[in-house]
Amino acid sequence: MKKLRVVVAEDNDILRATLTSYLRRMAEVTLVGEAKDGLEALKCVDEVDPDLLILDIIMTKMSGWQVLDRLHQQQARVKVIVFSTYAEYVFGTAAPYPGIISYLGKENPEALTNAVRQLAQQNGHE
Repeated sequence: MKKLRVVVAEDNDILRATLTSYLRRMAEVTLVGEAKDGLEALKCVDEVDPDLLILDIIMTKMSGWQVLDRLHQQQARVKVIVFSTYAEYVFGTAAPYPGIISYLGKENPEALTNAVRQLAQQNGHE
């Protein structure tokens, strides 16, 4: 079966490199893009049509909230995991985009791995 196609949008270069390195080692994932700001995230989603966007909320040029708003306006089909330092705040101020599957804190990378694997299994990716 095909692998889950993932884009990572994270403005912290070190964290983005760590996330992408880890995702590349997951058997059920194909990393198809990286973005260091919100504008790049939207462009990447438009260009590569991923199954999943891992999205930071606090980014330059366009915030994660603005990315979610645009995705909602475009009726995008991409699923989103909001991966934020402020997960509790983010969860309490949920954006309208219906494709959000999780709000996860950056302090818990294992939860991110589990959420990615669960989505891959639900959608028949391996």
